[in-house]
Amino acid sequence: MPSATLHRMASSGIFGAPPLRSVSMEMGGYWGNIDSAKETSAMQIWESVTKFAFEAGHDVPPAYQYPLRGQRALRMLKSLPQLSECVLTLESEYGHIPVQLTPTPLPNLTRLAFTSHPPPPRFASSLDLPLLRHVDLTCHVVDIRHLPQSESDDGALGLLQRLGHQLQVVTLHPRSILPRSLRRYLQLLPNVVSLEIHGTDARASPLWLRLSSTSDLTSFNNLGSAPCSSH
Repeated sequence: MPSATLHRMASSGIFGAPPLRSVSMEMGGYWGNIDSAKETSAMQIWESVTKFAFEAGHDVPPAYQYPLRGQRALRMLKSLPQLSECVLTLESEYGHIPVQLTPTPLPNLTRLAFTSHPPPPRFASSLDLPLLRHVDLTCHVVDIRHLPQSESDDGALGLLQRLGHQLQVVTLHPRSILPRSLRRYLQLLPNVVSLEIHGTDARASPLWLRLSSTSDLTSFNNLGSAPCSSH
């Protein structure tokens, strides 16, 4: 869609409609630049939204995709105080990001999903999510050369260390976890009742085989595998 048309749509106030509760953006083109979207939209859209998805567009070439960096995602979440569900496509980051002095409170957020790369190290330290119960860490595009080599470099593990005790539903992708880290992940999920492994041939993966036989799963009511799918 031409940028002039999008500008007219934004200036019309349609995106500031108070009843608007759900927003889905593809990370390509004009609306892929979330800063531009916010600058040309009335602020009410961000204050009232309860469901937000920022994902890769199916027809957008990789060269024209603009995934969020961790710090930008945190700024975006700060402007969505009513969120209950959030799906994010983040850029690949392997270094630590600064921790906010005051964590951003999202008191209604119950589900948080990462559909491409895991969150960067210390991402979760900047969030206060008292009602979070469901985390999706699926379809990760992780270069095996860049798998975290220590706990401090593992953003997904950091999220579970901070919030794992309150989670009830978790999905994982087998290729995004070092085999030696599996037991640590499970130890951080004492109240999980549903665990799914997403990915191609997940049941044949070493991670699935270890999950199926480990004693750490005695409290899980539902353990399953599924093909990797978009949200």
